[in-house]
Amino acid sequence: GGNVRLGGGTHDSNDLHLTYGWKSAGLGLGTANNDGHRINSDYKGDWQFGYVRPELFGWQLDLGFYHYWDEKGLPGTIAYPSDMARGKDAQRVIYATAKRNTELLETVLRLYRVGVQSDFEDELTIAEHDAYRTGAEAQVSWRIKPELSMLTVGKWEETGVDSTNIGEKEGTSRSFAAQLAWTPLDSLHVYAGDLLSRHSVYGTNHSPRLSVVYQKKQGLMFKGMYSEAFRAPTFNELYWPTDSWSRGNPELQPEKGKTFEAGIEYQYLERWLLKVSAYQTRVTNLIEWLPEDDGDSDPWNDPWSPQNHGKVRLNGVDLSLSLRPAQHWKVASQLHLLDAKVQDEFSGGYSILETKTPVSGAVGVFYGKNRFKGAWFVRYFHEHGDLPSFAVSDVNLRYAVNESASVLLGVENLFDRDYSFNPGYPMPGLTLRVGFDLLF
Repeated sequence: GGNVRLGGGTHDSNDLHLTYGWKSAGLGLGTANNDGHRINSDYKGDWQFGYVRPELFGWQLDLGFYHYWDEKGLPGTIAYPSDMARGKDAQRVIYATAKRNTELLETVLRLYRVGVQSDFEDELTIAEHDAYRTGAEAQVSWRIKPELSMLTVGKWEETGVDSTNIGEKEGTSRSFAAQLAWTPLDSLHVYAGDLLSRHSVYGTNHSPRLSVVYQKKQGLMFKGMYSEAFRAPTFNELYWPTDSWSRGNPELQPEKGKTFEAGIEYQYLERWLLKVSAYQTRVTNLIEWLPEDDGDSDPWNDPWSPQNHGKVRLNGVDLSLSLRPAQHWKVASQLHLLDAKVQDEFSGGYSILETKTPVSGAVGVFYGKNRFKGAWFVRYFHEHGDLPSFAVSDVNLRYAVNESASVLLGVENLFDRDYSFNPGYPMPGLTLRVGFDLLF
């Protein structure tokens, strides 16, 4: 069967999505455009995908592609707007996956290639940036005993970039991961593993992990975890082409981190579910995109680039609660508390990491009965850095005309709040969207 969706709304926006699937194949396409909420913030783009999933000699195959393209205006900051800067982006993905299951063994083989193209042009600059990732992966899991199983994953990946700024660059990485899953008791699950990786630039690293899940009583669960992580800078972070607003940083160092986490989950019948977790993370060389001082004493004109923080401490608590107060109603909420601090490289003391919000959360109220479904969301972000606190409310409504056709209504930023996720780049005000959804 298939699905077609038509939509349009504020800022002269409109879009079309079409998908169709058979037993072992499928395809889809879409297009969208709008005039934007600022001068030179228009957008138009399209996408296509397709796949076939035949079975051959006991292997389940999945062969497919995905393509995306867009062209858009880049309006710049409020302080330094641009009515000339334009950008084009494209992504192309092809992949092949083969799976085979037996009573004791499950095998997955995968090949893929991802290409990303980003072009920028204004009155002074023309920049072109083509990056790719090509990889192969083999995953094998087997049940050694009823209470013991093992998963292994081997992976090879080559990354590269061809940029007008730095020419051609390439790098390769190889990794092998293994994880044991052990259930010594019906109420106790233990997972232990390690990831060994070798990068052509950053050498060899390993990332161990241990987690325990204990559930003695139905509806009550305890979790604990320790993990280490290593992340090499991406080629986009290293070699993003220089333009009026951003640039890459070839001097970046890889991130290394350690995390302790403990949590509890409690579910009462199907009425409510509570989750609480606390974590402590230590990161060396955390990578973030930040304004880079260009020496003109005007911070609003500084270009952005990825930069390393020496040492960062992240201590946080995550809470979520979902409940059903009545038959057709559901309420879901999340709260995130974070104490993020970065070490001063000269004094050795720690100060607040102003790029991280210390408090954020969301509440959603859902209603569904007969042909009508509705949802109301509120998102909150506490002040941090140069950004003030803000709360944004969205509404989504759906009415089923019949089993195949539905009418959609969405309102984003219901109360027309002024807010930004990045200083100088305001988000849209009240935005209205209407649509029609048809199954066939």
